[in-house]
Amino acid sequence: METVLSVLAAGGLDTVRMLVFFLGPVFLAAYLMYLVASFIGRSAGKSIGLKAFAWLTAPGTVVHELGHALFCVIFRHEIKEIKLFDPQPDGTLGSVSHSWQKGSLYQSVGNFFIGTGPIWFGCAVVFLLSMLLVGTDFLWVAVGTRVEPADLATPSAAGRLSLDFLHHVWVTLSGLIEPALYSDWKFWVFIYLTLCIGLHMSLSPADLKGSWVGFLMLVAVMLVVNIGIAAFVTAFPASSAAAPVAGVTAAMVQFSLAVTGVLLVTVIPAFTLMILIAAITLVARLF
Repeated sequence: METVLSVLAAGGLDTVRMLVFFLGPVFLAAYLMYLVASFIGRSAGKSIGLKAFAWLTAPGTVVHELGHALFCVIFRHEIKEIKLFDPQPDGTLGSVSHSWQKGSLYQSVGNFFIGTGPIWFGCAVVFLLSMLLVGTDFLWVAVGTRVEPADLATPSAAGRLSLDFLHHVWVTLSGLIEPALYSDWKFWVFIYLTLCIGLHMSLSPADLKGSWVGFLMLVAVMLVVNIGIAAFVTAFPASSAAAPVAGVTAAMVQFSLAVTGVLLVTVIPAFTLMILIAAITLVARLF
């Protein structure tokens, strides 16, 4: 009985570690983006109106909906209807209606990635835009943090990894203040499109509701796999089965930090706009 409990505990711990390292950084950065975007949306609604704001940032809505649609295709969901940009009085700007086979584990897990698709796809689009409009090496520093299993073995190692990642992000952000960029029209197109994408990267209540089923299924799959590996390692202590778990976790963290790096860089133009709006509002109140 004690062995069974230790196997379950080991599998559960590995699953929690994977989820925290994989989704934690991404969703923390996404939440920061949500706070900034919400402030800008409310301020823009009061000043120029929500309809005008929706049209000004329409490219972001298109990317948002394409993010849902792309993962519908990847996870073999049937797309019934797609509206890339269709502003409605209730605030809905676009939608993707889809269906899936409830008995399919693959399609059920897909609900998580479909619901959170705007984050993954939005980051990919920003990265491609940076290559096309700013330079091929602009975001590589932010996404280039190397992660090895040893970097996650202890809290101090994880701390050093975090500092290294933040240093890479800071180096990338420093590139945004290069004076030479400001005379290049492509840089301003990049800032505009990045701003639009960032402002619409946040997930709606409908997105989050639809992703919960997929998230729970994803957790269940990871838990079963990790418990199976833990049982194998317990039965055959001399095996190297634990190494793949550490390697997969490191790969997931590396991907997570790459997405988080793009998110943090995307936040900066939006955050700058937020400060500008707040300053203008304050001055307007004083006079």
